Amino acid sequence: SLCDWSSDVCSSDLLLPGVLLLEFPSDARKALPRLEKVIRATDWCEVSENRIWVLVDQPDYGAAKRLSSRIQEALPEVRGGGTIGACTGYVARQCMDRVKDLLRSSDQATLNFEEEEPGNR
Repeated sequence: SLCDWSSDVCSSDLLLPGVLLLEFPSDARKALPRLEKVIRATDWCEVSENRIWVLVDQPDYGAAKRLSSRIQEALPEVRGGGTIGACTGYVARQCMDRVKDLLRSSDQATLNFEEEEPGNR
């Protein structure tokens, strides 16, 4: 579940899970097959109209930049917001609200992902 993010197996090079919100000009279901090719099988997606929520499971440092590049290459029409490893102490709802804020503050057809540096928790 989105709320169960705590884990005793986190190492210093793994970040807390991330949440991405991707927004498309039309029905997001058409973009889902292309998105699934660039995210990992362990990452979780949920489609809602023209948006896709992605829960990034156990990312390592640098995941935000790599994922942003792969998504923009596969889906140039997308805009989005995301937070990876920056949700320490947040409940899932607060994290999702932060992602919506990042999406609102991004320009058209850009991805605005933030990432916590290791050791800053």
